[in-house]
Amino acid sequence: MQTQGECRIIQIGCGGTGGYLVPLISKFLRAIGTEEKHAREIYFLIDGDKVEQKNILRQNFSYNDVNKNKADVLAHRYGATAMAQYFDESMEFTLQSLFFMGGLNVILGCVDRVETRRFIWATINKFKTFPIWYIDAGNERTHGQVLVSRNYLSCETNPYEQYGNVEVLEPRRLDIGEFFSGVDGEVTDQEKMSVSCAEMGGQSILMNNMAAVNMFGVLTELLTVGVASVSEIQFGRYRMTNDVGPLALLLQSM
Repeated sequence: MQTQGECRIIQIGCGGTGGYLVPLISKFLRAIGTEEKHAREIYFLIDGDKVEQKNILRQNFSYNDVNKNKADVLAHRYGATAMAQYFDESMEFTLQSLFFMGGLNVILGCVDRVETRRFIWATINKFKTFPIWYIDAGNERTHGQVLVSRNYLSCETNPYEQYGNVEVLEPRRLDIGEFFSGVDGEVTDQEKMSVSCAEMGGQSILMNNMAAVNMFGVLTELLTVGVASVSEIQFGRYRMTNDVGPLALLLQSM
């Protein structure tokens, strides 16, 4: 288990998926003995949006939250630090002040626009001297995926080598920017790059919760052993293709 003070969790997006992810992470931090005051130094929520009445049906908010900032609402309710702002060019400097140079840094992408995902990934890869894990979730009404990768370091190291003789299955390396570069086969179509998933095909409470649970599973593995044994999880209402074999093997070996 990572000791307290050695990890920093930064969640970008507190809407459909992010709203259901916050209580899972908050409860996990309590379960491993993290006090509420210290949890606020570990877990940060970034979102510039306010709760709208249309969000009440699908997202983790109530009518009393309308017109309040989403990050503020969830941080107050579950115990985290809210950053009521959008992820833009200024966030590079904000992240620089939040990251631990020698600890475990995890970015949780709970955004619903392709351009935002690619911007987050590009920003993360500006940091070359220490590893940053990125977990990205996306879903529509009946299916979705969770992607896991690390930034590209100037002096690349293999985080799996620290386990010596323990058999760890290293997942294939993902380039998140490349993964989302061909949405609908039209990279230059700015309208499709900026439209949200909900606007494209609708979402559902079930798929948002499934995305949150899968993200939470990867995060707990990172917090437990310091590495992730999966790079891509596909899930759906009518099929479940989660690749949990390597993750289970890893945990049993520790």
